[in-house]
Amino acid sequence: MPQHADTPHPLAVDSGTADLAAADQADMAAPVHAQEHADLQAQIEHAWVLMHADTPAALTLALQAQARACALPDGSLGGRAQHAAGMAECMLGRIAQGASMLRDATAALQRHGPPLAACAAWRDLGSVLTNLTGDVPAGIEALQQALTLARGVDDPQEQGLVLLRLGPLLGRMGRFDECESALQTAATLLQQGPDARAYANTLVNLGFLAVQRNDPAAAVPLLLQARALCDPVKHRLDLLNCESNLALAWAALGQSAQALALVAQVAQRLDPATDGFQWADQLLTTGRVQLLCGQPDKAVQSLREGLAYARAQGLRAAEIDLMEWLAQALQAHGDLAEALQTQRELRVAERRWLDEQSANRLRVMQAGIELAAQRAENHALARARDELEERVAQRTLALQAQVQEREAAEALARYWSDHDWLTRLPNRRLLQAQLAQGLEQAKDGGTPLAVAFMDLDGFKALNDTHGHEAGDRALRTTARRLVRHAPRGATVARYGGDEFVVLLTGPDAHPANALAIAHRLRVAVQAPLRLSEHPVHLTCSLGIALAPRDADTPDQLLRSADRAMLQAKAAGRNQVHELTPDGQERLDRRSRLRRDLGQAIAEGRLSPAFQPIVSLRTGHLAGVELLARWPHPDLGLVSPEEFIPVAEESGLVGALGLWALRQATQAALALRRRARWPEGQVPRVGLNLSSVQLADVALVPTLVADVLAAGGQPQWLELELTESIQLAEDPELQERLRQLREAGFHLSLDDFGAGYSSFSVLSRVYFDRLKIDRALVQAALQAPGRQAVTASIIAMAHGLGLQVVAEGIETAEQHTLLQAQGCDLVQGFFVAEPMALAALLAWRP
Repeated sequence: MPQHADTPHPLAVDSGTADLAAADQADMAAPVHAQEHADLQAQIEHAWVLMHADTPAALTLALQAQARACALPDGSLGGRAQHAAGMAECMLGRIAQGASMLRDATAALQRHGPPLAACAAWRDLGSVLTNLTGDVPAGIEALQQALTLARGVDDPQEQGLVLLRLGPLLGRMGRFDECESALQTAATLLQQGPDARAYANTLVNLGFLAVQRNDPAAAVPLLLQARALCDPVKHRLDLLNCESNLALAWAALGQSAQALALVAQVAQRLDPATDGFQWADQLLTTGRVQLLCGQPDKAVQSLREGLAYARAQGLRAAEIDLMEWLAQALQAHGDLAEALQTQRELRVAERRWLDEQSANRLRVMQAGIELAAQRAENHALARARDELEERVAQRTLALQAQVQEREAAEALARYWSDHDWLTRLPNRRLLQAQLAQGLEQAKDGGTPLAVAFMDLDGFKALNDTHGHEAGDRALRTTARRLVRHAPRGATVARYGGDEFVVLLTGPDAHPANALAIAHRLRVAVQAPLRLSEHPVHLTCSLGIALAPRDADTPDQLLRSADRAMLQAKAAGRNQVHELTPDGQERLDRRSRLRRDLGQAIAEGRLSPAFQPIVSLRTGHLAGVELLARWPHPDLGLVSPEEFIPVAEESGLVGALGLWALRQATQAALALRRRARWPEGQVPRVGLNLSSVQLADVALVPTLVADVLAAGGQPQWLELELTESIQLAEDPELQERLRQLREAGFHLSLDDFGAGYSSFSVLSRVYFDRLKIDRALVQAALQAPGRQAVTASIIAMAHGLGLQVVAEGIETAEQHTLLQAQGCDLVQGFFVAEPMALAALLAWRP
């Protein structure tokens, strides 16, 4: 007779199972295992796909995934791998092993989660116990456990799928009210879900119950709705089962024409050669429909045909059902004698069926008795054999575990030999191999190849200021940004330190495209980094080299890209450059300056120059700024704008700062010896303090000791900080400036208005003076708006109690304007050009 709609096969990948095999980032035990997690999750997903295609290779892949999961501290992944392996074992017919692995999987996922993964494992275990071992009570218990988990996470789709499997099992146990309640709840939960087949099967089961309870009117709308949801190709058997039940319902309602036409259509779409049980069941349904429609003669014919087929195929349960209905059809047709004979044959068949079952039980009992006797006679031998087999099994398992561990360790070692431990990017070794392969393909006009060599600007200062842990986080963030914004197919590698390489091929390697990609990467890298309470800004310089235009070997190509990157740094940083002859000349000059600067500082070949700062109110000398000059024997006079960045990059800024501090101290001492200054009018000597020096935690005691050693006092000096130092964003730098003030040093904010203006820093750091950038001063007479800018800065500074120094005064008009705006001090060529110390001592305003 028509059956309940088939619940999903225990080996099928239904909606939810495959998704649950996917990675959940929250399950990762630690960032260091991210790549292993991703690989293992992909392998588990592939195993499910192979099982869905009924491929034996699914078992091998699933067992390998289970072995790999043992190497990771993540019980969730291990449980998922066991789940896949258990289902693969069942697919290959090893039911006992598969059920055991599924039980282990449910235990692991119950402990480690996530709950939906544990729910899926319990659901599949219930199907295996019911459909493959015949243990219906145990299957119900497993499905009830799955239902508890699904309700715990409030997942309607998962609850519906579990209830769809649980309902028919309750019906098989005679618990019909519970069966109907479970199916109705499943229908409500699955109606709005994505799995139309599951909802359709639920409706078919409800319709079947209605037919069995002699309520065909209630069954018809349910079965019609299910019929509309079934895909004729994907859900062929589901659709045929639905239509069989629908034909029975129509026949019971007296709609004979519809019922007969539908049951005939169902029979035409079945193949006796492949749809064995379904074909016998359909002949039974056809006979019942014909009988209900008043065609007992045709019913007899259909039921006889079905009976012959069931006997030929050995379908004993179907044979008994067909004989029962054949007797009723014969009686309705008037063949009472034959009906009586069929009933006798039915009773004989039932007795034979019971006798066969009894005989089977008897054979099992006899075999048990014989086995018990044999065990009694050979107990010692059996125990020894069992012990030996146990030892062999344990040894085999141990060897298998060792092999699996060794394979996992070798795979891990191979991975780390080619990848950077901090960023998980390919390392220099793998990059060299890919470069060699790419250059081989680029020969003779093949696939184009380009290399973008990137170096972070100011990374050493970040490490010194925020610590190496923050530096590591910055490198990991930079790596993620490069991978995210690099084109598909590009290789992003960490070359070493704060250097990264992006390998481009194909259309991306054409010069214009490579430049555009490099600029995109540059912009992505300079987004703010959240390393502490305040954001930190990093920039990068990139150099591009093309193959074979710039080089034809991996080492040469990397060196060319590196030189282009250095050209970008020499041009001002935060830029992208291709290798050019002019850039190479500038790079060679910068290299020579880097090589000669240390010797020039050590041999005292730098020259100090002092530029006076004059009061606009009194016209007296109010201060002096120390400027460094370097007369190079071959390159001529080298400006500070050129050699100070070289000093910062090469680590000579400390030596340069010590030289400047001693020169400033000597000048301050000489000024005091020259004349007796009125109280409060002693001119201070100013010198620049770089961001590299400011990052030194030992800066304050070092400066105080050096000043005292040179015979001076900290209050004689004024330390100038450029506005580009991000003081407002770093509490540590603010604290260091507070310590400098407590030690006696005066502080001034230089180049105010040059592009990094932050008024908030003036309220957090106690400066003595604010120096307006020369660009604003020179533009003050060009437009009325610019005059308003300088006037606003002066008024704001006075409101904060700061003196204002205007830099770069070159004309009388500028002098007059700033005096009218209330500026306190000025310096520039209009007042005096920088001069030697002897000239300064003889100079008069």
